[in-house]
Amino acid sequence: MCSELPRKKDSQPVDNSEGVTKANLAMSNMSSTPEVLLKTLMVTVCVGDNSRQARVLVDDGSQRSYILKILAEEMNLTETGNEAMVHALFGGVKSRPVNHIRYEVPVGKLDGTYQCTLKMLDQHTISTAIPKVPRGPWLGELKQRKIWLSDVGSDCPEVEILIGVDIVGSLMTGQIRRLKSGLVAVETRLGWT
Repeated sequence: MCSELPRKKDSQPVDNSEGVTKANLAMSNMSSTPEVLLKTLMVTVCVGDNSRQARVLVDDGSQRSYILKILAEEMNLTETGNEAMVHALFGGVKSRPVNHIRYEVPVGKLDGTYQCTLKMLDQHTISTAIPKVPRGPWLGELKQRKIWLSDVGSDCPEVEILIGVDIVGSLMTGQIRRLKSGLVAVETRLGWT
């Protein structure tokens, strides 16, 4: 209600609850906000002579960091223990206890200028489809600022590593750039996202 508008003294309330319900149902899957881009980037996972790129999601809402079980096995990563966890999900839903294998995961920036070993838990699936940063005028603005994103395109390949708050603080450089489009670029030691 707008408090600035004068109120009509003789107006009667109108019962349009049925119309409102129908309108809400019809619009329940529509969004008036622009697409939200999550913080993704590409890294190199390197164990001895075995090396390959992996897609990463930086998730400030996850307390722990995870690697796809299939990637951990493919790379023959070092197991450092087991951990049983109950996952608390959005909306208060809790999982049954889930046993995870803990791994040491050697990751690096694509250009090879930074490498580190991170402790992660295995997970069969990390997320559903998460889009890459689409091509658009923001890429030109990033280029002018000498910022290069590693996860750009129109497809949605599988996220293989999730970096949660247990690790992300140690990877942040503090560099943040707000773009004219409203997007925000954040630098990590593993690259810009």
